[in-house]
Amino acid sequence: MPAARGPRGDAAAWRKHPDAAMIVCHSRKFVFFSFPKTGSESLRAMLAPHAEEPVGPCRAATRARPFYSHMSPAEARAAFAARGLDLGGYTTFTITRNPFARMVSIYEMVMAVDGIEKLRRRAGLPRRPFGAWLASTRPDGRGAGGRWHQRWRKYGTWSTRAWISGEDGAPLVAHVLRLEHLAHDLPPLLARLGLEPPQAIAHRNRRVTTDWRRYYDAESRALVEARYGGDLQTYGYRFDAG
Repeated sequence: MPAARGPRGDAAAWRKHPDAAMIVCHSRKFVFFSFPKTGSESLRAMLAPHAEEPVGPCRAATRARPFYSHMSPAEARAAFAARGLDLGGYTTFTITRNPFARMVSIYEMVMAVDGIEKLRRRAGLPRRPFGAWLASTRPDGRGAGGRWHQRWRKYGTWSTRAWISGEDGAPLVAHVLRLEHLAHDLPPLLARLGLEPPQAIAHRNRRVTTDWRRYYDAESRALVEARYGGDLQTYGYRFDAG
């Protein structure tokens, strides 16, 4: 668990982070893990009334408040164990997304906030091409890089298998919902938790509004197919299907 640094570990830091990207509910015994750039904002908003743990920015985490946005299942298991709790006793779920679309979404976010990219824009230089950026990332480990507290960036390019698994490779998340099929995947899970399904779930916080297929050439498409073959096969994703 990252240690708090200076005054950022106080309550004010947590109050400034209302849209926490993780939901922990002890009374209904469920944990929702927010896989970065999978369009989970609307589902998190729906589950927020059931949140029973404060969740803040990673660099504000303390022993008393160990949960932070985009905390991975492996990190959460350690935090649960430190409290004498077993994550395996909770219903765990997350959302995944077509990796072709997800890579474009994380790319656009990185281009918007990365310090070097900001300097390039000020100097009138073009941003790093998508293909070159994609080749520099990984589907596990350091992912899309970034600073130690930027969990959204690190995990943004992970494969779904890497995201849901522990250090031993065994899955820690029981239910993986598909963003593109939430209307089908979500209601049975909510019923299991004793929650009413919503009439509709809108996709909030859309960053990429153009067709993500335009970002790809033959080389970058082949790279995603090689890296995320498990996602494509397990969840039925294709390049020609959003």
